[in-house]
Amino acid sequence: MSCESHLEYFRESYVNQEEWAVKLLDSWTKFSSKPLISTLLNFGPFTDCINFHRNLNSTDINGQHCLISYSSILYHNFDDTSIEYEMDSIIEKETFVLKNGICLPSSCSMSEIENFLRNHLKETDIIVLNTYCQTKEMLSINLLDIFVLFILIALVLITSICTYLDLKYRGKKLNNKFLKAFSAHQNYKYLSKYVSNEQSIECVNGLKVLSAIWIIIGHRMDMIVENSNVIREFMSSEEKFILRISEMFTSVVDIFFLISGMLVTMKCLRLFKENNFSFIKHCASRFLRFVPALAIIIAFFMSTWPKILANGPQTFEFKDELEDCRRNWMRSLLLVGNINGNFCLRHTWYTSTDFQLFIISPAIVYGLFKFKRKFLKIIAFIIVVGQINIFVHKLRDNHEEFYYEAYYRFMPWFIGIMLGYVLENTQSAKGIEQDRSDGRFPLFR
Repeated sequence: MSCESHLEYFRESYVNQEEWAVKLLDSWTKFSSKPLISTLLNFGPFTDCINFHRNLNSTDINGQHCLISYSSILYHNFDDTSIEYEMDSIIEKETFVLKNGICLPSSCSMSEIENFLRNHLKETDIIVLNTYCQTKEMLSINLLDIFVLFILIALVLITSICTYLDLKYRGKKLNNKFLKAFSAHQNYKYLSKYVSNEQSIECVNGLKVLSAIWIIIGHRMDMIVENSNVIREFMSSEEKFILRISEMFTSVVDIFFLISGMLVTMKCLRLFKENNFSFIKHCASRFLRFVPALAIIIAFFMSTWPKILANGPQTFEFKDELEDCRRNWMRSLLLVGNINGNFCLRHTWYTSTDFQLFIISPAIVYGLFKFKRKFLKIIAFIIVVGQINIFVHKLRDNHEEFYYEAYYRFMPWFIGIMLGYVLENTQSAKGIEQDRSDGRFPLFR
């Protein structure tokens, strides 16, 4: 039977006060009575909806949960001096997109549901923006799922056995590299061990920790703001300040690029001085350091396990990313997924961008090694051109299209290269002060 016939049967059953129809309609979420202070999301009973089943004339009616995004047109019918006008102006400046969950027969497509809602709401100020529907999926295990499960179980078993043997023979000299590599005890000791020497830049670890915390808090705040009504006019100055600081988390990523550029430069300069630099070894060591782990993660998200483990009213966005993994897994594995934004797992853009900047760094650092401080002026010019490029894209309001590209992110990395050159060639803090004593910045002397 068609969607229309199922909806008509549902309507008639509700008019006749049949229990199943009353319960189904009661599961629909209601419009919030306090939209200014309430959440923008109201899912309703998701599990009850997708598990709904009823037989009608030898056909089955199954439930599907639909998350409806809608907004409202606001009209000013108040006097300019009235309190109502002021409140209406505040609300109009904010973009309110509310999402409510409803339960409808699975025979209805998303386009049919959108047309149905728009026809019934066309006399109101409510605009239906889009609809995302989910039904109960019947998932089956395939060969990839078995392979991923085997790899994960094997890693757990190997780690457990190596850790057990390491602890059992602790105190005795064990030269087995494989055992040490997979021993959780040895890895913990290595990770928690802190070694300081004259060449250590201790503040880098603090910058990494603070930046990581800032990014995590920023993402969490972004989700809170997205899913709730945050009207700045109703916030205190302290709340506005905290919100503004948290919104800057996207720029904090540049700190990691700067630190990476600095450390790569210092390492390459030392190898150039020793005449011991190998470009193949430079790239291979970086590639092999994280690609095996990345491959396991990508394989996991290409399998059925994420769909089995994750299920909810907003998992449609997550499931879209899973489909992207099936299309673009090779691009992400080859670390080119950030180009044109075609990647598997959104956060892997950083890995791709980092690697691309990493492989071009030796050429830039060699220029510094060969031409010394004169080459810094060329790097500074390139950075200025890059910043102008960003400014132009922001004026055109299309900078988000290039957010993941390496040529859009190279400026902090190049600044890190300049900083690494200065630190590597400065013997002490006293030397820096002596360089500044002639009134010129030491970079461009």
